[in-house]
Amino acid sequence: MMGSAQTDKGKVMTMAGKLAGSRPLVIVVDDDLAVRSSLQFSLEMEGFAVHTYADGRELLDGSNVAESSCLVIDHHLPGMTGLETLAKLRQRRVLVPAILITTHPGTATVELAKRIEVSIVEKPLLDNTLIEQIRAALDKRLKSHCAPFELRGRDAVSRYRVSFFKTLISSDGHCFRCLQQSIEIRRARNPDRAIEAAERRYERIHRVPDWRLFADALELQELR
Repeated sequence: MMGSAQTDKGKVMTMAGKLAGSRPLVIVVDDDLAVRSSLQFSLEMEGFAVHTYADGRELLDGSNVAESSCLVIDHHLPGMTGLETLAKLRQRRVLVPAILITTHPGTATVELAKRIEVSIVEKPLLDNTLIEQIRAALDKRLKSHCAPFELRGRDAVSRYRVSFFKTLISSDGHCFRCLQQSIEIRRARNPDRAIEAAERRYERIHRVPDWRLFADALELQELR
């Protein structure tokens, strides 16, 4: 299904191993057993640990989602679509990089995937595109989480701006985001700490127990 690609493999896998302490875990979600088995075999041959689920509900009930390095999820799943499943994970603050696999995605699918920062790889999976996307997602995540400590030291802090959005749907069916509020975090040791602090501040400002009552998505920007 996918050929062997060696470019930068050693570098990415070594960095990921240092971060996770073991092989990076890729979770595959597809209701087709043949596709799940084929992807599991191909990804394990590339050096990844792999866990599979048959649908979105199984994934949401799983205990290892937040520990994974990347999610590979089919869009056309029974019960709820791949994007609906990923949206629920984002609401739970599970921000694991995700790749949507599908055939001929429509405009609405592409726009929604872009909004929740999900890459799309079209089926059939005949080349190295999926492997390359997984490695790119790993590399991006490692740079965002490790570089601040490697370059500035563990005692360094940064400024972040966290913006909260409400997702709206227009009369013609298009999704767009409406900015609710931006909160600046002046001192945070990493992006996760900045997001946590912004969430708590947002809840205090609006006097709500959960920021999702007023918004359903957020974006983080590191301020230089």
